[in-house]
Amino acid sequence: MRRNSANTSQTARERAALSGPQFPLALLRASGIADAEIATLFDDGTLVAANRPAHVRFARPAMAKRIAAAIPWSRARDHHLVLGEAAMQQRLPGETVAAHFEAAHRFDLARSQWLKAGEIACAAGDYRRALQHIDRCLAIWPWDEAPDDRVRVLREMARCADNARQPDSARKAWEELAHHARESGRAPLRAEALQQLARLSTDPAKTQSLLAEVADFAARELQPEEAFRHGIAHLDHLINRVRISSAKQALVSIEQAAQASGNPALISEMLGWKGLVAAMAGDAEEASQLVEEALRLAIEHELPEQTAIAYKRRANIADYAGRYSLEKQSHDIAIRYCRETGTGSEVVCMSCMSYACFRTGDWKEAVGTAREVLSDPDLPGGLKGIVFSVLGMVGAFRGDRGAQHHLEMSLQLQRAEAMTGMEFLSLWALGFWHASHGDAQKASASYDEIRSLWRETDDLHDAIPGLLFAGAHYADHGMAAQLADCIDILHRIRSRNDLPECRAALRALDAEQARLEGDAAQCESALIEAAGLEAKAGLPLEQLWIECRRTSGDRCEAVALAARLGARPLMALLKADGGNDLTPRQSEVLGYLAAGLTSKEIGDRMGLSTRTVEMHVGRLLRRMNCRTRPEAVALAQSRGWLRLP
Repeated sequence: MRRNSANTSQTARERAALSGPQFPLALLRASGIADAEIATLFDDGTLVAANRPAHVRFARPAMAKRIAAAIPWSRARDHHLVLGEAAMQQRLPGETVAAHFEAAHRFDLARSQWLKAGEIACAAGDYRRALQHIDRCLAIWPWDEAPDDRVRVLREMARCADNARQPDSARKAWEELAHHARESGRAPLRAEALQQLARLSTDPAKTQSLLAEVADFAARELQPEEAFRHGIAHLDHLINRVRISSAKQALVSIEQAAQASGNPALISEMLGWKGLVAAMAGDAEEASQLVEEALRLAIEHELPEQTAIAYKRRANIADYAGRYSLEKQSHDIAIRYCRETGTGSEVVCMSCMSYACFRTGDWKEAVGTAREVLSDPDLPGGLKGIVFSVLGMVGAFRGDRGAQHHLEMSLQLQRAEAMTGMEFLSLWALGFWHASHGDAQKASASYDEIRSLWRETDDLHDAIPGLLFAGAHYADHGMAAQLADCIDILHRIRSRNDLPECRAALRALDAEQARLEGDAAQCESALIEAAGLEAKAGLPLEQLWIECRRTSGDRCEAVALAARLGARPLMALLKADGGNDLTPRQSEVLGYLAAGLTSKEIGDRMGLSTRTVEMHVGRLLRRMNCRTRPEAVALAQSRGWLRLP
């Protein structure tokens, strides 16, 4: 009897030691420990009540560790199996049950419990915890046991990782799925896994490589409809990165898949994409014909989604043809159609509409539309990149304080989404922002990046306004080589896409070159011609900018245009006369401001009190219609009143 009692007491202690730091008292009872044995553990001070109701713990945690460490492996395994079954009977959390079964080497039972715990955490929105449980489940699950179920769980792991914002875990799941699909010959799964790995890649070149691989694989191994979708994903990436030559090559297999499917929806979409590529390559006439055929086919077969896409492609073509008023009208038609049919793509059209409004000078509408788009809680990163850019561009040319933040946010999103075309536009506005705030070095860096980025692309459109402003900036700072490079790039663009805005930008930079060479008459003549071309193209901002570069003539119309846009930095340029008629004292103060001196330092140089210097600075800013000292310095520099190093 004593031996049985001792064995029972030892079993009770061992199971208590293996039950965790705190555990329900009911767990010991359910595992077969009698109340008398439990009472003994309390009486001798081994166990005490824990903080949680109906839970107990060891009075000395070190004792539990010593007891657990001394249990032979086979007996510990048996204890854990009993505790796991008892925990399941008591409906304890799945992770508690799973941990006991795993320690008992009953991996089949442990897996189901880890998975159950993961599903419960996922349903509660605790994705990080769910991911931990699913990862634990997969760690003890060999591929030769229920592989189809393991595939399902790996997908769930990837979904939880996305929700938990842990891309490394999602990548791990899809890499394992890709390997399994390759080994098992499951072509659709392999294509899907490669597609997801491309989505998760942070390297645009790697993304492009993966998308090309999956498009090529899908064209060989999958049905035409699936091959078409994978091909479109590759094409979309190439278009975003403005790789037009590669996009034309990708279109070949996409067109083959669409035609092989015989599906009018796919054929309509294919024609729309083909039209977009043609427009980006500078062939507006062919692009228009393709998109009109896409639209006709979609309407004829009553395909609302494809009809909406075709309407959007109309707007895209107008954009690349430099017809921004038509682009705006086309987006408006597309948005109304999306709303009427409930196709769900109106937010895409609205994002692009906000940009079209910016280019046509309808800045209030641009900002309102961009903010409406941002109110969508599920807005994708790419669309955020567009509307943040629009808000930043409007803000930069209006002199708003939040412009720099919006532009930097837009660049961050655009680079993450490989949206190179939009990068050109954000860099344009950021360069102007820095220049208008007196930071010539940062302005040069932004403009330099436009030139470098262009050389990585086949762009024939989006870099044009940035190159116009960059060239003027380089001219202001005597950077003749950089100005010449801007002119060379614009000539290359024009040779393949002879847009009015490109011709205007070239004439404007011809004027800047003439200014550097001291030919004032040629400079003025070229600026007048350039401003007229911008006006004809319907680009009020660029027209205003060129007018600001002039040093003679009636400025009333330009002042009215600046007022309509609310372009305060450019208004300041216009209201300053062509010549420097500041007082000698104001000119002296301006020179010291350009040198970066403080009011006290200026006072020491001029023999004036700090208060008197502040008075002179205030009058100078009012005379120049500037709000800040850096802005006044930037204005003076652009007018040629001083030369900064």
